[in-house]
Amino acid sequence: DVDGVAPEVDAVTGPAAATYTESAVLNISVDFDERLEVDETLGSPTLDVEIGSDNIEFLLTNVNVSSGILRFSYTVADGDLDTDGITVGAINLNGSVISDEAGNAAVLTLNNVFADNNVLIDAAKPVITSVGAPNNVYTSPSGALSFQIFFDEVVTITGTPQLTIDVGGDIITLDYT
Repeated sequence: DVDGVAPEVDAVTGPAAATYTESAVLNISVDFDERLEVDETLGSPTLDVEIGSDNIEFLLTNVNVSSGILRFSYTVADGDLDTDGITVGAINLNGSVISDEAGNAAVLTLNNVFADNNVLIDAAKPVITSVGAPNNVYTSPSGALSFQIFFDEVVTITGTPQLTIDVGGDIITLDYT
């Protein structure tokens, strides 16, 4: 028997639907319909994934030759942001060869891709967009001044944040209440 049939992708599975933050590891598995051989002599395959407007190369981290599964991984980095879901692109060979035991080159079309639009990324730090300060208010030394700080997203406050202001050359630190 001569095997002239190329291995094909049965399914692409990925992280559960959730919002992932900095340092989270995202794993995507590409399941082929037969045993594989991966020759990385001249390079390693990667998987293109769009996170926000950036094309990220997920690195090959595991090859299960007997079951025909390639696992690609990426660690979410500071500043990564995707509010409408990642998009799985294509496998790049980068000089590698993916084939079956008979030497038939794998068909790299990704079939049955998981619902990647439900995988959200938020590793962007909140940014202060404005500070609301009191207008021309005179107060006694024991009086209160009220400031509002606005961010580009909802924030959770923990501890006791402080705001440092300059009042006539005197530096004053205000506690959040």
